[in-house]
Amino acid sequence: MSLTDTRPQDALPKRLSEHVEDSVAFGALVVVGSFASRTADAVSDLDLFFITYRGRFKDVWNRRRDLHVRGEIVEWDLLNGNADAVGGHRWISPDLVLVEAVISEPDGGGRIAEPFELVTGDPQLLKGFPRRKPVDADKNEDC
Repeated sequence: MSLTDTRPQDALPKRLSEHVEDSVAFGALVVVGSFASRTADAVSDLDLFFITYRGRFKDVWNRRRDLHVRGEIVEWDLLNGNADAVGGHRWISPDLVLVEAVISEPDGGGRIAEPFELVTGDPQLLKGFPRRKPVDADKNEDC
């Protein structure tokens, strides 16, 4: 595998878009970070932002493991104790892709980092999110 081969990462948003499109709770799926800026390589993590409809965060959060469309080796969550409409869910897929996902309702506290690319869903839902500067790859920052 070459350092430019991103096929394992590229396959996940495509599969996840089907999951989002089949759901009544998800409104959109957005890719951020190196894949949105087209600077990813074979060892890049996959940064995703899932937008739920208002009032549906808890439904999605309780079923967040359904996002492991190809399985997982390990998973963990990042939740602010006061957050009831935004959370971070991360996992490593069987093909060793680190997926870092934010799940948020509009106005739920999530912020979308520039650049981003809408994979599927309602582009109007993006208006409910403040923007943040691109994440610095040399620093450990959460979305």
